[in-house]
Amino acid sequence: PLPKHVAGVAMGLTQEGDRYLILTDILGEEDQLGDMDFKVAGTYDGITSLQMDLKIKGITEEILISALERAKIARFAILDKMYAVFPKPRPELSPYAPLIEIIQVPEEKAPLIIGPGGKTVKEIREKTNTVIWVLEGGKVSITGKTKEDLEAAKREILTLVAVVEVGKTYIGKVVRIEPYGLFVEILPGKVGLLHVSKMENPPKDLKMAFKIGDEIKVRVLELDELGRPKLTTFELDEYEGPVY
Repeated sequence: PLPKHVAGVAMGLTQEGDRYLILTDILGEEDQLGDMDFKVAGTYDGITSLQMDLKIKGITEEILISALERAKIARFAILDKMYAVFPKPRPELSPYAPLIEIIQVPEEKAPLIIGPGGKTVKEIREKTNTVIWVLEGGKVSITGKTKEDLEAAKREILTLVAVVEVGKTYIGKVVRIEPYGLFVEILPGKVGLLHVSKMENPPKDLKMAFKIGDEIKVRVLELDELGRPKLTTFELDEYEGPVY
């Protein structure tokens, strides 16, 4: 929640030659037929945002200062009313307020989130009931109705762009079973071999003990010359990342 109340007002302008009139809290007609739409928002402490549209070539410094002064008077009047009803902002967000978070991912990995023809990001949106936008510079905006939805979408995205780290513990899925070991997908598209010699208490028959899709906790020992992870179940650490 915002620590202080924020109020906004729209300022308008009609000008003919050197004569002008500044309008406060404009309505539709003044906005449509006037020369300026100047929105100013802020707290008692100062302006937090502003935005201006002009239908004329420009305005003078005098007009700008006058508009800001009038906007301050109007903003304070609105804030007075707001504080009279709510002396302090609500300590918690309304359960009906949408939650928004922007996360940063490596810019070169952003296409992985989008997927071919936007398929991947669409699937994440539908799966987590969120709205996701991949922005410039590797920024990703996530909007959700609940914290749980937001966190689920974030896990999906961070898993997609994650890099396999030597020494790190993962929870992966068994994707292939051979007599000599298990092939485990620890991240999307990242499959490593868990050889029987690297298993703690290996079963006599892997195909009897495991099935495709089983989850298993593993640690990355090293990467081979092709970048494929070699896995073990010895000396596992706590896993704090998403369960893939």
